[in-house]
Amino acid sequence: MQRRGLVALLALGAVMAVIGGCAPPPAPYVPIVPPCPYPNNLLQINGESVAFQMASQVRHPDYVTFNAAQSRSGFTYSIPADAPDPGLPPVPSISETVKSWIESCGVPEVLVIAGAINDLAGRGLPASTVQGAVVELADWLRDRQVQTIWVTVVPLSVRGNYLWTYPQRQSFNDWLRSGGPGWGTTVDCVPALENPNQPDVLNPAYEEIVDIFGNVDGIHPNPAGARAFAACVAAALP
Repeated sequence: MQRRGLVALLALGAVMAVIGGCAPPPAPYVPIVPPCPYPNNLLQINGESVAFQMASQVRHPDYVTFNAAQSRSGFTYSIPADAPDPGLPPVPSISETVKSWIESCGVPEVLVIAGAINDLAGRGLPASTVQGAVVELADWLRDRQVQTIWVTVVPLSVRGNYLWTYPQRQSFNDWLRSGGPGWGTTVDCVPALENPNQPDVLNPAYEEIVDIFGNVDGIHPNPAGARAFAACVAAALP
């Protein structure tokens, strides 16, 4: 390359670097929907990371499972692109994700929603606040005649330092079990995952051990727990 061309190329690179340095900060997250996955027998599962674990294990001969759950998501908040979570992607709320898929791709055969752990245990919100977000989404789904199954919040490990969340979680589950007009059904998977000797506490057989000292994750079940959770949901499908 001639010297003049090299100088011009370097100058152009410098200009582009300046433009890049002056770029505006990232905008809040706007859900981008991939190509629609919907066959006629689609089972769509939405929720947070525990729901994602469960959805990856669901097996049912009558349905094709689409795992739309997202780690770090909740009913009451969205995480924008410029949130202070280094290296982690933005995340819409569970409601935003559900609505985005349905508005873009149509109605699945069955929609399963399992969430609220991040709202209750992660953000320490009262059950009533989470209930308000669920009511809004449940009414939206009812108006569009979406066949919906709601899933109770699973038990947490007694060794995971989340005992303080139990009253709120139990209150939310009792409320969810009662349902609302035209909301669909609620499947209660607490009995499938709880300690037989300690109701509403995760069975020790399903605790996720995180280190050589026997410490547990506290929230996420191990693979056996995820399979038990998935079997509970699959058994409730119409």
